[in-house]
Amino acid sequence: MHSGLYPSNEDIINEKEFEEAAIKLTHVLSELMIRHGESDPLSRLLSDFTTNSKDLSYFPTPDGVTKLISALLGEEKLNSGNKHSMYEPTAGSGAIILQRMEDHFYANQHLDNPLEGVSILTEDISDLMCNSLFLQLVHKLQYLSSLAGRQVFPDQVRIASVDVLSRKKGRVYYEMSKYQ
Repeated sequence: MHSGLYPSNEDIINEKEFEEAAIKLTHVLSELMIRHGESDPLSRLLSDFTTNSKDLSYFPTPDGVTKLISALLGEEKLNSGNKHSMYEPTAGSGAIILQRMEDHFYANQHLDNPLEGVSILTEDISDLMCNSLFLQLVHKLQYLSSLAGRQVFPDQVRIASVDVLSRKKGRVYYEMSKYQ
């Protein structure tokens, strides 16, 4: 690792090569998430390429376990009519919450907006995981909208980096709500 204290004799990262690789990766990930409906491709990427670092090791929830947990959890109905709440305190890159959102979409696809009345709150201790979840959530919403042939969007989404035990807030916070 280079500290930056002394100038390097050579480029550690070739900016042009990095940019070209990042653009290709972006296109591949978008293709997987939007055209093929893949919910959590970043989990495979992160688990394959971060295992050598203690701080970045990532162990994703397998697809079968994700679907089972989603089916077992269902939704929390709120007292106010057709409102549904989905909470995930250790969301990681979003496999379980994205599956729950997709399950809700399919169960309600006969409605104008199958995600109407849904509030999603996710938390994770890792800023990287929160950013990954946000990226994948945006792509999942695009995918579901393309399936429905119209814009679908939950009433509210909050993604926050938080230590769920101490409640110490991290640096990442996303909040989206449906335009009224």
